[in-house]
Amino acid sequence: MELESNENFIGFEYNKTEFRCYVNGKLIKDELTLKDKEYYKEKYFPKRINNEQIVNSGALKLANLFRNSKIDKQMNVPFIGAVMLCMKFLESDYIDLTSTATILKSIKQEVSMKFWLIKIYRLQKKEKKRFILRILDDSSLNRAKSEDLFTIIQEISTIYNFIHISADDYKGHDIMNNFLKVFRRWNSVNANEKGEVFTPDHIANLMYSLAYCSKDSEILDPTCGSGTFLTNAMANMFNEIDPKLENLHETQKNIKQNRLIGIETNEFNATLAGINMMLHGDGASQIYNADCFERLPSLQNMYNRVLMNPPFAQSDIE
Repeated sequence: MELESNENFIGFEYNKTEFRCYVNGKLIKDELTLKDKEYYKEKYFPKRINNEQIVNSGALKLANLFRNSKIDKQMNVPFIGAVMLCMKFLESDYIDLTSTATILKSIKQEVSMKFWLIKIYRLQKKEKKRFILRILDDSSLNRAKSEDLFTIIQEISTIYNFIHISADDYKGHDIMNNFLKVFRRWNSVNANEKGEVFTPDHIANLMYSLAYCSKDSEILDPTCGSGTFLTNAMANMFNEIDPKLENLHETQKNIKQNRLIGIETNEFNATLAGINMMLHGDGASQIYNADCFERLPSLQNMYNRVLMNPPFAQSDIE
């Protein structure tokens, strides 16, 4: 417990006869039996705490862990996203750590059973599930040592527990945005090779302002990539809500479900956009994996602002 870096933690001591429980290193004398984690969270840590310093240092550590494990860079983002979404939405966070195969099998089972797959982007449910499960079948993930995957999952868990996205705490969106910047940097080499350019956050925020966007806008990005324009727009729109004048939760829900639309022809990037939006608060209901020229006719009158970084490097004349 003296070596624990997190400010808030529960510790247990047991010698097959006597049980002791510690909160932040202090013995709690009336805790005489082991309870489930929800009990301790609700009693001792009712409010999650954002900690940007731990998240930022964790992001760097995670980048090095992936590099040392020799997992394909393209797999970093979806793997982290899958693990975080399991933590966010699933009732059970049990992962069998016996081997690399059992770790990936546990995540696949959780992912394939739960509802969040339906919302990643608008393909048939079977196709979404197939894509995510194909990521977890990646050869570089399966070649990774089980102890490396365990350490990676452990670090993802630590980072996730210090990013608190809620309607009442805007800071969490900033921290998540900063963390996801690292994701995009990890993929930048591969992206440039494919002729793709990912928009920096400060440019996305400038464009939001120059286009006179607001929380009442209906924003489309027809070549959304990993979702930079949309996640930044969502954060800006949330920040403009005045809880004294309108219902904060209902207004946020309306923005996430109806005011942000993304189209992306690349299946991998469409999934990143969906994961990116969901980690920012489950706003992935209108991410389409499609050719924008084919999809746009069906979206008439659904948007009044367009923010985009056109794919100038595409070989097709558009």
